[in-house]
Amino acid sequence: MENNPYAPPVSSLLGAPEDTAGEGTSTGLTGFRDLSGISSKLSWLLLIGVGLRVVGLLSSFMQLSLLTHAPYSVAQGQANDLRERLLNSGQGILFLVTAVVFARWIYLAQKNLPELGARYLRFGPGWSVGVFFVPVLNLWAPYQAMGDLAKASRDPRTWQLDDTPALLLVWWIVWLLKQFLSNGILNFSMRAHSIDQLEVMTVLEIAAGVLAVPLYLLAYHIVRRIWRDQSASFAQLHPSSIS
Repeated sequence: MENNPYAPPVSSLLGAPEDTAGEGTSTGLTGFRDLSGISSKLSWLLLIGVGLRVVGLLSSFMQLSLLTHAPYSVAQGQANDLRERLLNSGQGILFLVTAVVFARWIYLAQKNLPELGARYLRFGPGWSVGVFFVPVLNLWAPYQAMGDLAKASRDPRTWQLDDTPALLLVWWIVWLLKQFLSNGILNFSMRAHSIDQLEVMTVLEIAAGVLAVPLYLLAYHIVRRIWRDQSASFAQLHPSSIS
């Protein structure tokens, strides 16, 4: 990974120090906030998520191999269950932490847009996060909110004329597929008791893990791109701040 890829070389952002608490720091002359700190932290969380998902995939393949080569000993079954529980717990905790930081990042990045000159935005900072939690609406509104954020970060003045980056569309399709699959796994796990049912559930978990890896990577690139675009747009508005 690059060292702090969010700090653009063309601008010092008025010399604002990186926010050590993970929040954006104001540049002083405007309400624009330097999100280098939280963007870097979010990036690391997403990359750690990729690594943990890869380990989870290996564990799922090991479990599938165990189930398809019965009989196996009680010790082997217990070791497998312990490994799976630990990995699932780690993935769950990391997901919650990443979701909180991602939500905060979206809020702060969206809040920067008016300071860059973007007008007539469809979503405010709070609503850009809130649409992820509204049933039915969360099937398309988060994609619209993230698309507007990406376009307005790149070209604040005429963002409505821009096309939504294809990267975002791919990310959202993968997100929906992953959510549907995860819901199916949750429902199926409640009635999976036989070896054959556990095998099916394991295959579904492998499919979910395969989707999760590019999902984390796509999110990483989206965060990186939006913050760099915001930094470049700010530098154009305040050329005197370039060091």
